[in-house]
Amino acid sequence: MDTKLLVEQAKLRFAHQIATDYLQNKYQSKLIVAEQQGLWKIDINLIAFLESVNTEFVVMIDQYKVPVRVNTQQMLEVCKNRYHTVMDEWYTEYKKLENKR
Repeated sequence: MDTKLLVEQAKLRFAHQIATDYLQNKYQSKLIVAEQQGLWKIDINLIAFLESVNTEFVVMIDQYKVPVRVNTQQMLEVCKNRYHTVMDEWYTEYKKLENKR
């Protein structure tokens, strides 16, 4: 193989990796939400926990390590809506990036 071709392919892979890392950082930051006097990082674990709670209120530790009493159903709705919106946007943008490859 030609050295120039190898260098070009390496540069393309590197640029692609930088772009995917950028997307991850961009959309991970959109999954942080201030809600019910706390700061929360929304992920599948948080959503699953909220779905499993059988009480109206639950005390959880937020990103600042502060205990916060939250309304379970309201928090679940906020988390699910934000999670689905952000993940759909991330997927769409990632697919565009993959198609450029």
